[in-house]
Amino acid sequence: MGLDRYRILFDLAPLCVHEIDADGRLMAMNPAGLAMMGIANEDAIRGRDYLTLVSRSDRDRVRRLMAEAFAGQVCAFEFCAAGEPVTEHRRHFTSCLIPSPDARGHIDRLIGISADISLHPEAEAELRRLNRTHTVLSRCNHSLARAVEERELLKAFCTNLVEVGGYCFAWVGYVGRKRPTRVRMVAHAGHEHTDFTAEALAWANTGDRPSACRAAI
Repeated sequence: MGLDRYRILFDLAPLCVHEIDADGRLMAMNPAGLAMMGIANEDAIRGRDYLTLVSRSDRDRVRRLMAEAFAGQVCAFEFCAAGEPVTEHRRHFTSCLIPSPDARGHIDRLIGISADISLHPEAEAELRRLNRTHTVLSRCNHSLARAVEERELLKAFCTNLVEVGGYCFAWVGYVGRKRPTRVRMVAHAGHEHTDFTAEALAWANTGDRPSACRAAI
C-alpha cells in the first residue's frame, strides 16, 4: 500500500518529481516533470546524468549538494537549466533533494522535487522597480512639504532620483529667453559625465511648438 500511495503521488504531483541513483543518474521522472523539461517520455530521461540538466555555472555547486544529500542531509537550492540561451529569460528552478534510504538504512537514491520559477525573477525585478518609483514619489512629496526655496526643492528632487531611483545623474534645466535659447542647469545630483554640460544644450523651436532639447556641441 505504501508503494501504491507513493506511485499515485509520483504520477499526479504538479511539480517535477524525480529519482536519482548513487551514480547521479536519473532513474525516473513523473509526467509533470517530463512536460516541464520538454521530454516526450520517461525512457528518454532514464539513465541520464542529472547534472546535464543543470547549467555549467551551477553544476559544481549542485554536485556538492548531491554529495551532502547522499550523506543524509536534505538540500534545497535554486539553479538555471542547461541548454538555455544566455538571456534574461533563462529558465530558473527551485529544487529539493531528499535522501531515500533502503531497508538497511543505506541511502541508495535521492528523491528530487523541482518547480519552474522562471517568471519569479522578472516579477521581483518589476516589484523592486515599482517600489523604487513609489519611494521616489514619497520622498519628493516630503521634500515639497519641507522646502522653503525653489533651488532647494529642485536639488532635493534630483537627489531623490539618484539616491533612491538608481539614476547615475539627474538635473533640472531652465530655458533662457534670449535667442538662441540656451538651457541653464539650476540643480543636479550624482556623477556628471565629463562630456555633458547644460551650457552646450539649446532649445530648438520647430514650427509653433518647441521640441526637446538638442545638443549644441
